[in-house]
Amino acid sequence: MLQLTPHMKIYAVRDPISFRNRFDGTAAVCRNVHQMDPYAGSLFVFINRCRTMMRCYLFDGMGEWLCDYRIAQGTFRHWVKSDDLLVTLQPHLLYLLLRGGDPAIVTTPPEWKKLT
Repeated sequence: MLQLTPHMKIYAVRDPISFRNRFDGTAAVCRNVHQMDPYAGSLFVFINRCRTMMRCYLFDGMGEWLCDYRIAQGTFRHWVKSDDLLVTLQPHLLYLLLRGGDPAIVTTPPEWKKLT
């Protein structure tokens, strides 16, 4: 079971990618396009060009996770809008994105103590 913890680093990738690639192609996007190590334990979240599918990629130390989520109706209207190619997300904002919410308008209380 994949569990999101508060100290996990989650990166949402602003630009859509092709979902024709599986494990190696998705890891290559992390490595070559974003200069991030896909095997460092960070969770990367991607969206397809049509905005109907979301993909999560994670290496947990034992193996790779590649989770595709396709909504049955409509599109993900509220994707990350930023000048940066990678946007850091907190776990609760990833859940909000998966449910079709807009993390830009949600206000949450600040963290009491930053986890490292």
